Amino acid sequence: MTVKKHVALVSAILITAGCSGGDSLPADQQEPTSTEAPAKTAPETPEIELSALAKKGKIAFLKCRSCHTVKQGEPHLTGPNLHGFYDTKAGTRDGYVYSEALLASGISWNDAALDSWIEKPTTAIPGTKMVFAGITNKEERDALVAYMREVTQ
Repeated sequence: MTVKKHVALVSAILITAGCSGGDSLPADQQEPTSTEAPAKTAPETPEIELSALAKKGKIAFLKCRSCHTVKQGEPHLTGPNLHGFYDTKAGTRDGYVYSEALLASGISWNDAALDSWIEKPTTAIPGTKMVFAGITNKEERDALVAYMREVTQ
């Protein structure tokens, strides 16, 4: 029997027996263990606890995320980053170029304005540069509005 086949056979026996075999070797034959601390990773942004309605809205937001971001510090994409936009005047995000129509609209983002906007942006503000067709389903819009309100604060 070749050494390679012998090692494979012994490994198979040890695995079948439920042990790795590493601890049964004499100390001078065991693999040295690293004394280095594990590499630190950047802390993840904690997820906020969403209401049941907003959880449904998170799914609806999949239609928006190719153009918009919602977390603080994320970049503008085709559309602006929406973090902190609730209860602010439309068209006021620094670093993003808005359409003249949106700038002249005078609206502030609240539940009613966002609902109208999501339903059909080109009807809510004629002349907008947003090309999104809209969401006609009222329940889906309500869920998306709840998600946007909760996640962008």
